[in-house]
Amino acid sequence: MTEDALYLKVVSHICDKIIKKELPAGSVLNKYEYAFDNGVSKHVVAKALDYLQELDLLKPEATQFVVTDNALTKAKVYRKDKVLTQELHPTFELLSLLAISLEEFKTAYQHYQASKS
Repeated sequence: MTEDALYLKVVSHICDKIIKKELPAGSVLNKYEYAFDNGVSKHVVAKALDYLQELDLLKPEATQFVVTDNALTKAKVYRKDKVLTQELHPTFELLSLLAISLEEFKTAYQHYQASKS
């Protein structure tokens, strides 16, 4: 996997942590700790954190980054767009190859939703 692709995985991972409220507003991220804890190069993490700052999900504070107050909303928008435009494509391809109808998919999704409540 290229470094470019990897930094976007880190961006998605951090967005998911914000959405799951594992990183609420005001949480502090240190690029060295994140890199060590997740087995990713600090250069990849630095690029991801810079991108998250551009998206206004993080703000720099000394040598660390802090999750912004509006990060949850912006993380959801970013991830929803990425899922709909990129991440679902392999699933759709598999559904097509296996001739799984939209109705079958809808039923499976409804069962999944029911099991979560």
